[in-house]
Amino acid sequence: TRRSSDLSFIPSKAGVGCTTLAMNIAAALARPNEKRVLLTDLDLNSGMLRFLLQLFPEYSIIDAVENVENLDEVIWPQLITSRFSMDLLHSGRVNPNLRIDPQQVEKLLGFMRRNYDTLVFDHSGNLERYSLEVMQESKQIFVVCTPEIPSLHLAREKMTFLKSMALDGKVFLLPITESETLSGNAGLRAQRDAYFWADPLLRRVWLDEFLGGAVSGSGTIGEMG
Repeated sequence: TRRSSDLSFIPSKAGVGCTTLAMNIAAALARPNEKRVLLTDLDLNSGMLRFLLQLFPEYSIIDAVENVENLDEVIWPQLITSRFSMDLLHSGRVNPNLRIDPQQVEKLLGFMRRNYDTLVFDHSGNLERYSLEVMQESKQIFVVCTPEIPSLHLAREKMTFLKSMALDGKVFLLPITESETLSGNAGLRAQRDAYFWADPLLRRVWLDEFLGGAVSGSGTIGEMG
């Protein structure tokens, strides 16, 4: 029986590049030692994984949840797609009426852990109940943000909430590449830096410290947003 390592990625706000980051990290983790890695899109309203990787399987995570009691080595391959040495489970077409029972999520996680070494989850950032269930079980949670003030503010708000859920010991802020707006404006940079360092929650975390250098190598999937 496998015991997987679960990593969750949550955006401070839409458009910060969280999905691209999760994809590249999952692909990098899948390369060494032939690890079995599953990347799952948990954003049921605007999941980008299917679009970015041009995934067109008929089934999605909704089908996995609905059939969680019957999942086996015959059904599971029909639900996933394999790319970049990893397996992918997308969120399906946009349907705001969809809901997932957290108890079903727990059963699905159990199946995933028995079959994979590492689970990577791309969350919506809306902190849905099923999403929180996954984060409760994750080894590490990365709140992805850009250096702009609105993104930092929302990152702080989400980290504060996750801390209130007793998850603070495994929640880390992950700032990514500076935008052209900030890089060319010393005033905005100073304002950003003052905001960033004034709050102990907003601390920089280097990926290599937590993922063993997985993303320091070359061969990333690409800058896909």
